[in-house]
Amino acid sequence: GPRLTPWGFKFDGATRIPQLNRRLRRYLMIRRRKIDVLDDLPDKIRQVVPLSIQDRKTYLEAQHNFVRWLRDTQGDAKARRAARAHRLVQMGYLKRLAATSKMQAVFEWLDLALAASSEKRVVFAVHKTILGQLQSRYAKHCVVVDGSVTGRARQRAFDQFLRTKKTRLLIGQVDAAGAGWSAKGVPWVDIVEFGWTPGGMTQAEDRAWGIGRGIDGVPTTVSYLVAHGTIEEKLLKILQSKQRVL
Repeated sequence: GPRLTPWGFKFDGATRIPQLNRRLRRYLMIRRRKIDVLDDLPDKIRQVVPLSIQDRKTYLEAQHNFVRWLRDTQGDAKARRAARAHRLVQMGYLKRLAATSKMQAVFEWLDLALAASSEKRVVFAVHKTILGQLQSRYAKHCVVVDGSVTGRARQRAFDQFLRTKKTRLLIGQVDAAGAGWSAKGVPWVDIVEFGWTPGGMTQAEDRAWGIGRGIDGVPTTVSYLVAHGTIEEKLLKILQSKQRVL
């Protein structure tokens, strides 16, 4: 359903949707609702969702010419300090760069999820810059729990998320909101950023999972939103390997 505007064609509309749906179902698509296949599903489902990044050129420059990239973007002083522990410092920068570069795809994922269902979601990240971007995007529908939210304010945030219908998202820092509370009845967890140890990630997943939890027995689905072709893929393999050992 394209339409011509003064700025060119826009392709945000659609026509003949029922016919398209029939063709998809006939040739390509099988759709099963969770509620229809509960007996076949485990209590917790982990899935990896590969996302594209926006500025791959910048990421590759930081990956292959790190000290030069750091000098160009952060200055000589930081570049000199980074050269002493090159690989370790580079990994930290690449993690943050990958997370920042995939945010548009993260927004698209969450926008579609929120439009498709009225269910609540718990979203975890690590860095405050990423938490801030998520909060700005979903300010009217979220509460945020990071290291600066403590005591009664922390409990009020949890209560608002669980009890207020319009508060669809709890955006939590893994270290601050990954333990010590229960999101009973919330079937969706999205992991935007993750650390180096599987224990912390399992704790975060389990805010919405456990004995007697879930809505009518619906399992918890944990989605790891991974920047394709970046250090996040390597990190996820490390987490999976460590998890098998545990």
